[in-house]
Amino acid sequence: MSQLHVLIVGGGAAGALLALALTNRLHGRCRITMFDREGRFGRGIAYSATAKWHRLNVPAAKMGGRSDSDPTGFADWLAQRGHLRPGDYSSSFVPRTLYGDYLCDLLAAAAANEALVMRRGAVSALEPHAHGYVVGLETGEEIEADIVAFCLGNPPPSPMTSVPITERWVADVWRPDALDRIAPHDHVLLIGSGATAVDVALDLVHRAVGRRITMVSRKGLVPRRDAPPTDYSGFQPLGLEAPTMRRLTRLLRSEIERATAAGIPWQSVLDAFRAHYGTIWERSNAEERARFLRHLRSIWLVHRHRLAPDVSDLLSRLQSDGILSVIAGRLVQAEPTTAGYRGFIAERGGRTRAFTADWIINCAGPEECYRRLADPLVQHLFATERARPGAMELGLDVDDCGRLLDRDGRAQGGLYVLGPPTRGRFWEITAVPWIRAHAVRIAEHIAEIESASKLTVAANATTGGITAGHQI
Repeated sequence: MSQLHVLIVGGGAAGALLALALTNRLHGRCRITMFDREGRFGRGIAYSATAKWHRLNVPAAKMGGRSDSDPTGFADWLAQRGHLRPGDYSSSFVPRTLYGDYLCDLLAAAAANEALVMRRGAVSALEPHAHGYVVGLETGEEIEADIVAFCLGNPPPSPMTSVPITERWVADVWRPDALDRIAPHDHVLLIGSGATAVDVALDLVHRAVGRRITMVSRKGLVPRRDAPPTDYSGFQPLGLEAPTMRRLTRLLRSEIERATAAGIPWQSVLDAFRAHYGTIWERSNAEERARFLRHLRSIWLVHRHRLAPDVSDLLSRLQSDGILSVIAGRLVQAEPTTAGYRGFIAERGGRTRAFTADWIINCAGPEECYRRLADPLVQHLFATERARPGAMELGLDVDDCGRLLDRDGRAQGGLYVLGPPTRGRFWEITAVPWIRAHAVRIAEHIAEIESASKLTVAANATTGGITAGHQI
């Protein structure tokens, strides 16, 4: 029996961690081809940021290694290369580019062992063929594979119809030259106040540009400050049958009050609670999920995805100095001027505020309703009924093993999804430890089926039967 051919679509962190899990579990028994549209293997968008102020939002020790048996892998790699020293980066909140370097090193080792081939290119179509699939590239090339894994990363935010497109509108903040034309005294309006908006604000400040920076988002919340981890053993009996968001909110507040009285920071309480959130999401009905998305999501995210302490301190200073302001509201009108834009923001509470800005930058979160994406591959999967939206229209629907579900909810052998597209199924899908654990789960599932296929082939050979090959 020949080696399995696994084709991974997407070369960011999710694609890299899946490739590493496959090489660990199926060493010598599979070959991997990884495609990435931009050729940012091991980096994707998150770890392509090169500025030293674009930092991980957790200490390096929390990132783990290439597998669960290597919990200090990244921290060891940093120490070996002289990047990690006592006192650096506020308890080791290192630049994100270093984690990208780490994944690149691991992928390079896999490629050197001929277990992995990395190719720049965009996959746009997929059709069943023989005992696997034929994958079509935008160039017209076709490649056969036994297994295809979609590690698509976060899509860009949706276009904003309320903002006319001019040269003063920045739709893609991660374009290398996106902020280069902003002058030192320009007023910049950021749509969004989450992690991307923080990254842009830091970029502007460290470049000594952007005399005034305004963030506007529905609730006007920015990511909270992280704290050194403390063991917390709460949340043992949660009673997770048909949970309600009101009950869970009361429980979480009660636990935080109790822990705070004992000197335990709320950040550790939330981290302990997060371990249960996948189960909570799974067992919540549609009404409770909708209530969470409508009322609690933004609150959860700013407490869940936190900032290095010194970054949080810097944002506070910028606000105190009048350089940064954060508005709870939404942009309702923007019209071009000779110097940028002017328009109105509807604030929470009913007040309307006029604004002028030299630039408007889209820092909204990624588009999560995949039916609205312009991505040719995603639209192809929907058009051929090989995919359906996940719960609450989030991402793509998958089963417990990460297999892609078709329009009728049937798991499709040999098609897997990992990372952000699985938010509707698992909710917690962005932390590296989570992605690594699910990558291992997919690799284990593939290994089990591959072993079963070998047994079938051997049995047919022994009895003189005819086998058409392996079915994954």
